[in-house]
Amino acid sequence: MAAAQYGKDFCVCDAVERDDIIRAISRVPHPLVERFFLMLVRLTIAGFLCEPRYGGNRDEVGWQFLGCRPDRRPA
Repeated sequence: MAAAQYGKDFCVCDAVERDDIIRAISRVPHPLVERFFLMLVRLTIAGFLCEPRYGGNRDEVGWQFLGCRPDRRPA
């Protein structure tokens, strides 16, 4: 979709272009595309809220967004 619409790969599109592509994907009425989009949303939320030591939620911004601070016991 990025190549067709913008003539470049998704990863080199700017933020507005990527948002346009993601919106377009969310409107495709096909079961496989719908499943892909749902997986994309779920993984995005998981990354936003996961324990930072696993690579997401940088600087605990996801937790701050929710206004909470999980128990900080050592693993």
